[in-house]
Amino acid sequence: MYAICSKQRINLSRQAEEIIRYDIDCFAEDSERVKFGGAVNRIFQFFCHRSQANIPAALLEERKKLEMQLTDMAADDESKKRVIKFLLEKKENELVEIVARLTSKKTSPNPTTLYVQDNNREYLESSDIMQLVGKYYRNTWQFIKAVIEEYAEKPYIEREAIFFSDIMQKIRLAGENELIVSSGGSRFMVRPYGVETDALSTYNYLVGYSSRIQGDGKQESSESLASFRIARISNIVALGEACPLSSDERAIISNAMITKGVQFLVGDQTEIKVKLSENGMREYKKQITWRPLCNKDKSIGNLLVFDCTEWQAYVYFFKFGKEVEILSPENLRIRFQSMHNEAANVYG
Repeated sequence: MYAICSKQRINLSRQAEEIIRYDIDCFAEDSERVKFGGAVNRIFQFFCHRSQANIPAALLEERKKLEMQLTDMAADDESKKRVIKFLLEKKENELVEIVARLTSKKTSPNPTTLYVQDNNREYLESSDIMQLVGKYYRNTWQFIKAVIEEYAEKPYIEREAIFFSDIMQKIRLAGENELIVSSGGSRFMVRPYGVETDALSTYNYLVGYSSRIQGDGKQESSESLASFRIARISNIVALGEACPLSSDERAIISNAMITKGVQFLVGDQTEIKVKLSENGMREYKKQITWRPLCNKDKSIGNLLVFDCTEWQAYVYFFKFGKEVEILSPENLRIRFQSMHNEAANVYG
């Protein structure tokens, strides 16, 4: 069996390097402890099987898709085979062009030395991958570059799903089984609804009914709707027994994701009244991320009314500073006042 060198400079583009360093800061619980090479190995491990840079795997998926699409085609099997052969040859040429573009990206001025971890080295030394490399690449390192460059071109939400493929896979395999989720230093028992994204496709969330597990290991009796950022889950364990959500519970969750937003499922909705300045109104119209839905029937001019959780109102409006005044509820108004006073005290 051909053995690859486990240490070599990997000639990534500056864009790819910057994206990976950004993702380390966003995804890692302790970014100081996650090395660049470790992140590259993780990305390659989880993405190499479904990357377009893996041309044989991509063609296999394309074949499956074409066969499904042509199932009801009014033609004999030989005709269908000829159509599939033609379309796959066309697809292969497209993939070869994609690979050429990815591998020709200008190298960063200071390329990083990468140590290939054992699991990735075993994969790269397999006969299938050696044939892939021999047909489409100059060497194994060029294949690695193509996979990582392709990852770096993807939107944030897709990169997050790739980076946390192990967590996502555990959730999928668990099905309707209860999950013990570790997040933010606490543990929770979760009956899963599934993995969902917010309305703007910003982040991935595990959604379900949740109850906190106390320090003594006992589970709190009451459950509530909850969503957990996939990137904030440090560990997840599936239990052996199925505990499916009822159709009513699934309907409640589905409705709550529409009315509250998947990232703001925790907490009850309440009526929030705010007063915006002229600048505040301009910012309100521009800043749509995490913006709560306005109750237009109750709003007049710059006096806006929202039906949302206090947490969503806090997350969205706090950055407006002096351009917004919370009118009600009183406890949220006091919270804003206290937080702004504390911020002002920092500057004396």
